[in-house]
Amino acid sequence: MIGAILRVDQGGLGNQSSEFVRHMKPDRILAIDFGSSGRGKSDPHRFKGDHVMHVLGTPGPDDCRRFLDGLDVVFTCEAFYQPIFVKIADVMGVSCIVQSNPEMHDPVDLAGARVVLPTEWESERVPHERILPVPIALDRFTPRLRKQAKVFYHVAAPAMLDRNGTAILLAALRHVTAEITVIIRGSLPRDARGARMIPPNVTLHEIPWTEEPYWRAYPDADVLLLPRRYGGLCLPMQETAALGMPVITTDLCPQCAYPQAELVPVSGFEWHPMKGGDFPVANVHPRNYAAAIDRLAGDPERVKDLSDAAVMWARRLGWHRLGSSYQEVLAAIPATPVRQ
Repeated sequence: MIGAILRVDQGGLGNQSSEFVRHMKPDRILAIDFGSSGRGKSDPHRFKGDHVMHVLGTPGPDDCRRFLDGLDVVFTCEAFYQPIFVKIADVMGVSCIVQSNPEMHDPVDLAGARVVLPTEWESERVPHERILPVPIALDRFTPRLRKQAKVFYHVAAPAMLDRNGTAILLAALRHVTAEITVIIRGSLPRDARGARMIPPNVTLHEIPWTEEPYWRAYPDADVLLLPRRYGGLCLPMQETAALGMPVITTDLCPQCAYPQAELVPVSGFEWHPMKGGDFPVANVHPRNYAAAIDRLAGDPERVKDLSDAAVMWARRLGWHRLGSSYQEVLAAIPATPVRQ
């Protein structure tokens, strides 16, 4: 029997774990509710049934034992949310699989779990079984060929160290010469407020996070702006590709290999401590990023080529293609006797 841990909020982990549950149909679900956040409301009834076990906040050891009883394997995205979860599972003879992210990998809490990684980024840091990309729920999105770059979209995610490069983008917009519209969703960095000097040729719209499902929250834009500073897995980059949107992003692994990406060179790195260790965090010169925006705004043929490449790339990441890889991982259960 297969178990899965589900986050019921509408943040990235909530959406990622929800799509795993929807497509892999585990026998039992541990639905963890940490409440609503700035990125969306809590939706505890996203999945219903006797096989769903709801827990408010961090699950206790007894919650974990009830959930694990009779299971063969448990899959989770990034964390098990209880420091001794893997130890309890080991005693009960249940195999644990975590799709970990290197910057958030906790070698203590995850010790004994089987680890898969979503991308090649910093993969040498984490002992893992294989690279297992996060699939795209293609049935959620309708692709459209972009023929121009006039409306740009940016996700101001509240991740560590301005991961999506919102401050870089705001500084870059001061140097853009093309007539464009930029839509920014989410809260802007505090140090960026009041310091913007956006030229009149740039129309800027700031919109809040909504309670819409994530696949309906994307505006009708032409290009995604994401001067990412670090990290591998990027759900907005995958989801907008399924919509047919190119992306202007930083020349970093793994997005440097994405065919829909217009790349901007890194201008330098800073090292910062994270849960998984010290990681390089990239900087991008605002003028270089502005130049990339201007280039794409003036090159509709390039936009169409990148848009077509985005759709083709997203299709390769669909659940219809990657679902069998998840089935293989879940089926490879080591013979672990129950400890008495």
